[in-house]
Amino acid sequence: MAPIAIGMNGFLPAHAGTSGSAPQTPESQGPLAWNCTSATIHLGIDGGAAYDPNRFGADPAAYSGQIQAVSAFVYVPKRPGRYPLVEMSHGLGDSRADWTVWGKVLASRGIIAVLLDRRTDIYPPASVAPPIACSSFEALSGPRQTTENDTDSVGVSYNVNSADILRVLRWALKQSGNPASLLYHKVDSGRLAITGHSFGGYLAILAANLSNTQRVDSDTGAKDWPKIKAVVLFDPTDIPVGTASSLTSASRISVPTAVLASGSQANSLDDHQIFTALPAGLNKLGLQVVGAAHNESENPDDDDTSPPVSSPNPLHQKLFMRYGMAWLEYWLQHACTVSPYLNGTSSASDQSRGLIDVFPGSTSEQGCDPLVNS
Repeated sequence: MAPIAIGMNGFLPAHAGTSGSAPQTPESQGPLAWNCTSATIHLGIDGGAAYDPNRFGADPAAYSGQIQAVSAFVYVPKRPGRYPLVEMSHGLGDSRADWTVWGKVLASRGIIAVLLDRRTDIYPPASVAPPIACSSFEALSGPRQTTENDTDSVGVSYNVNSADILRVLRWALKQSGNPASLLYHKVDSGRLAITGHSFGGYLAILAANLSNTQRVDSDTGAKDWPKIKAVVLFDPTDIPVGTASSLTSASRISVPTAVLASGSQANSLDDHQIFTALPAGLNKLGLQVVGAAHNESENPDDDDTSPPVSSPNPLHQKLFMRYGMAWLEYWLQHACTVSPYLNGTSSASDQSRGLIDVFPGSTSEQGCDPLVNS
């Protein structure tokens, strides 16, 4: 493949997109045109965990704290104005390319989307190769494991990767003040959210807890982690790496959190336990998309296209997006129109049809967020 020219600040030239008519349901394409660009984000060396060759592989240079950059797709509404921002963290063995449909829908509905690859990703290896254009992935079809999926076989340090979620938010806030950036004057610092799928959900739980902690950020020497307003967890796992249990961290989350589960037996116990671990007084939504496979929250989903697993079910993907988008729009945009999907009449309708199963303890978000958009 020919070399790709990188613009200023690690960005590739933007790839433009448009959307359809006004949205009818939360998962529908919105009315806004958008740009997508690919960025290399330099984060520096993180010494958050000691190098362990038994865990991270034989090559210390591959350890996630030593790979100093990550790649991301950034989807931004074209219309002038400041917008909320959502950062999406992929699952183990996946990449940002599994969430490009989400990026388009979010941007078309007025939410900036940052689709992040971790330091450990091998395609493209951000430390040695330029970022890949948004359009390069969008042109691909069919299974893409050999062209875009990473392995996370080295450097899965939870200290590094969970903190990186917040470091990327800080990068986006700085880019909003950079006239050369696609994000210039675009990011609303008071409306930030994170999502994570599977192992990425585990990291998002830790990041949400870290955002609310009093721990000093080694990058700045201050207690100034970016603050988030909402969390969406897609089939999160409880993988206690070291002492960092997602159940313990979930009990300390202080912002509205949704847990959207598949029908996978391997993860259903984790999903229910994580939801139950959330604080009793927290605004929260838990539901299972009945019959869904573990990766069907991804869109596109190229992991469920090989035997013996069938092709991804578009209805399952639609339902994950419906409830994920509803949660984000409610807490980031104060969109009253989505409240029926948040343990209200619309979710009750989906449940009566056997499409979803709402977890007991989910709160009903009837009406708008009382915080006004200043």
